[in-house]
Amino acid sequence: VDKLGRNLNFSLDEALDRPIISVRDSQTKELVRQIPSEEVVAIARRIDSTLAEWDQGFFFDSKA
Repeated sequence: VDKLGRNLNFSLDEALDRPIISVRDSQTKELVRQIPSEEVVAIARRIDSTLAEWDQGFFFDSKA
């Protein structure tokens, strides 16, 4: 990837316990691409949060 002028970075999203791959321009350090995209990561975080709320009984009526 050096010949293409790109840097790869591998990281772990702590909240989701999932890997994130970032591709950056070697000279400008500008983000070229992220896998999965930030939109997908945001959706996964919302789903994870919603499931955690369900586990706490947030969506269920305790009177039923």
